Amino acid sequence: MVELSRALLKANNNDSREGRNRVVVGEMWAQAKLYYRQKYLSLVRERRKEGRKKMGAFEDQVKMRAIELKLLFKKGIKVVGKSCKKGWSKVKNLRR
Repeated sequence: MVELSRALLKANNNDSREGRNRVVVGEMWAQAKLYYRQKYLSLVRERRKEGRKKMGAFEDQVKMRAIELKLLFKKGIKVVGKSCKKGWSKVKNLRR
């Protein structure tokens, strides 16, 4: 970053202080934007990972419930309920 600032200052060979300050402030602003963008993107990635983990855990629960339903079905007991719809679809898939 230091090399970048030196290059920017050399490129702006204006003797007035005003010109140099503009370059430095502009560079700092760009660095700050880059830093906060990276920080924001890392937060977004973490939240996505958490979401995937939660959904993965939910899928595992559904599979376990489907296996339970399948065992009950084999014994001749049929469990009926709205909460079992996903489980029954999994049981149908497991039967094949």
